[in-house]
Amino acid sequence: MNEAQKPICLILRKVEKNMSRHSQNLRRFRPVKKSPRGQSHKVPAAVLVILLSGVLGVAHALDPQPVVKSSTKSMDTIMASLLEVGSVGRAVTIPLSTPKAAQDAAIDDMVTLGRSLALADSHSDALGAAQASANSARWAARSTAGHYGPRLDVQIQGGHEHSTSSDETAKNNPIALPNHTRVDSTVVLRQPVIDIPALQAYRRDDKLAAAASDKRDQTQTDVFFETAQAFDQLLQFQLLIDLAQEHRERMQSLLGYMTRRAAGGGATHADRDRVYAMSLAADRDMVDARSQYERAQVAYVRLTRVRPSALLVSPIKTLLPDTPEEAIDQMLAVNPGLQGLRKQIEAADYDRASTRAGVLPKVAIEAGDYYQRNASGISGSTRDKRVMLVMSMNVFSGGSDYSAARAQAEQINELKLKLDDTVAKARERLTVNYLALDSVRLQLSIAREENKANSQVAKAFDAQMASANRSLLDVLDTYQKLYQSRVSIVKLFVAERQATYQVLKDVGTFAALYDENAKTTATP
Repeated sequence: MNEAQKPICLILRKVEKNMSRHSQNLRRFRPVKKSPRGQSHKVPAAVLVILLSGVLGVAHALDPQPVVKSSTKSMDTIMASLLEVGSVGRAVTIPLSTPKAAQDAAIDDMVTLGRSLALADSHSDALGAAQASANSARWAARSTAGHYGPRLDVQIQGGHEHSTSSDETAKNNPIALPNHTRVDSTVVLRQPVIDIPALQAYRRDDKLAAAASDKRDQTQTDVFFETAQAFDQLLQFQLLIDLAQEHRERMQSLLGYMTRRAAGGGATHADRDRVYAMSLAADRDMVDARSQYERAQVAYVRLTRVRPSALLVSPIKTLLPDTPEEAIDQMLAVNPGLQGLRKQIEAADYDRASTRAGVLPKVAIEAGDYYQRNASGISGSTRDKRVMLVMSMNVFSGGSDYSAARAQAEQINELKLKLDDTVAKARERLTVNYLALDSVRLQLSIAREENKANSQVAKAFDAQMASANRSLLDVLDTYQKLYQSRVSIVKLFVAERQATYQVLKDVGTFAALYDENAKTTATP
């Protein structure tokens, strides 16, 4: 209940307290009333104090500077944790504002980071495409492996045949059936014994399938990283909306107070306009925060196909490597993107070996059944069954094998250079992100101390302004600094989380974050 709702006696007590405060200032400004005979009669100071207090002091008693409370209890909880230790010590539920833009998405009452990642894993088109590519590469490898297995060929021919022979042959062995129907059938079972090109081709496709699987894992990591960023963007801009709303309410209250004081002559219109300008700036911050929040909602819906009503925010417990050097070693060992590039290089080596082996002999075993009826105009049928060892060899193909081998060598060189470039960039990112983490944590510690100092100054200035011992400019500056320090804490908190995500992404252990948050529940 504010002062305006209290009984009038309490207000009069406030006026009496203001008498002693204003009496000394009023002594030198006592108005003089002229009597009809030209004599002066001074108005008692106590009466003037009461009258002026009715305009100035009572105006302030009726409209004191209120302490604006946060819009939600959850916002108070998370902000208190951020202001105290710079992080979330337990799982906290953050209600979200309803977006203005209509979105075709299911509404989820509350989502965690783990659930967000699971939804993205289920609905991501990019991840589905990467999975289809991995499946295709695996089937291609199986197809290549089939070239080294047994092969059964069946061929049946039937139709009209006209047979002729030379004159000498016709005299000795005339053709009995010059116009006849001929039928041939062939059944051949072939098993390669030595086929180096086919073996190397299978090894190539097997490595390509493994590389496609690693690419799928890297795509999943990228989708998880983008989803985690969208989750934290929702958190950040919702908190900024709450802070902007709190700051806006504070400035609106101060504007109303200064408007009434200016109307009563207790303040200048310039002071009132100064507060009005700050109030407009608070409105602008509010609009900007809502705009950023709307964009974050659109990005989150695109990734997960749901629109959450609340976020369950929990601390990140996944341990990072202690130093950038340890992170780099772990990255070189497990990062799926780097593993995929290495397997592509191995596949290119096998491809080149397959091309070079094209000049080597191939050995196979063939078992065949060959049947002929009325062949060459001779009445009757013949059947041949044989098992043979077959060797074939490509002696010369116009130099195409040499050119293909050179092209594959250049491809290997390209992949190696790409791997080196990727590793160098990843090293740089890890080093920079560790530096960023150290910087953000230090800034967060400083920002907390800055907020504590600004909070104490704001409380002191509120009390001093109530007694007319503090200028409006000082109060406005303090309010703005208090607001900016809290905004900085929110942004630094999210920046720390996102730098952690980037390290996990580069190292290749983002799945640990998914597993950790999959079963997160709110702490009562």
